[in-house]
Amino acid sequence: MTTKRVPLNRFFFAALTLATFTGAAMAATRITYDEISKRLTGPDGILDHRGITITTSDGKTHGGRRMAVASDHLRIYREDRTFEDLPRDAVTRIEISQAGRFSHHVAENSQLWIPEGASDDAGTEAAAIAAIPPVLAYTAATAPILLAADVVTFFIPAKVYEIVQ
Repeated sequence: MTTKRVPLNRFFFAALTLATFTGAAMAATRITYDEISKRLTGPDGILDHRGITITTSDGKTHGGRRMAVASDHLRIYREDRTFEDLPRDAVTRIEISQAGRFSHHVAENSQLWIPEGASDDAGTEAAAIAAIPPVLAYTAATAPILLAADVVTFFIPAKVYEIVQ
């Protein structure tokens, strides 16, 4: 008797297709502009380290990784460190993706902050140099976990909010 084995890649693509259609079938949540800062951002009015796509009333999309909410406009920051202000009345839809949420921690964990004036004090400079191996060990230990978390967040469907005037 012979059995036919289904290759793993067929199972993977079937699961991916199902997850894609499930995310696309979800309806958008309707909120007002004033609810954006209460429901989507922190107390400072900023949402960062997410994939953000804002659609305006003229049908154009504006994407970035960080969004700041003000009373009269939204500011969207792009990857190239530029930003764009979108008027309150023009914003019709906000799509927030979790993809790439954790990868910035790898770069932040590898940085060693040397206190200001450390070059004046030989003891502080020596302490900073001695701290390099533990900092790099911590980064090496956490990087695979953070990057694996980013892979998982890639498959989470984006949340869509329609802005009602």
